[in-house]
Amino acid sequence: SQAARKGNHRAMYELSVRLSATDVKASYQFLRLAVQYHNPDAMHQMAIMLLDPPETLLKEIKLKKNVPSAITFLKVAAMLGDTPSRARLSHFYYHGTHGLPKDWEKAYRHVAIASVVRPDLALSAAQGFMLMAGIGVKKNPQRGIPMLQFSLERNYPYARALLAYAYFRGYGVEKDAKKAIYHLESIAL
Repeated sequence: SQAARKGNHRAMYELSVRLSATDVKASYQFLRLAVQYHNPDAMHQMAIMLLDPPETLLKEIKLKKNVPSAITFLKVAAMLGDTPSRARLSHFYYHGTHGLPKDWEKAYRHVAIASVVRPDLALSAAQGFMLMAGIGVKKNPQRGIPMLQFSLERNYPYARALLAYAYFRGYGVEKDAKKAIYHLESIAL
């Protein structure tokens, strides 16, 4: 609390998180301060709130949905190295949602940078699949398959679904409906 009051943006963000269950107004105020000090975690959290404001913030603070501001916060947080913001932007560009155009090259760039900064099963699976299929990047199954395999070996179910789709479409592997069905059925078990 003392560090937050003295301007430590990390402490402001942590205090915001701790107060979120007990004092929504104070939590939001500390979050806003952390955002003003360019704390990337706070910017990401503010973006999430602006994309889909929780009921408590709608009532107590009158926070309104603001997609353009949310996207701006995500972009700034991503530039400051926030991996979750890059992952979310990658998803938005991939699908062309939240006012962003469908841009697979930007989607790939965000997921590739995010997976280098913080190796993660979801990011590794997404990047591997994009490389296998040539989505937003030159097709490169030799690089993509091991990335997808990394997530598979750690029992990440979405990786298995992506592999099934790759077999179904022939992305980086030979088309094989039986292997596609096998991988889909193994998720369901």
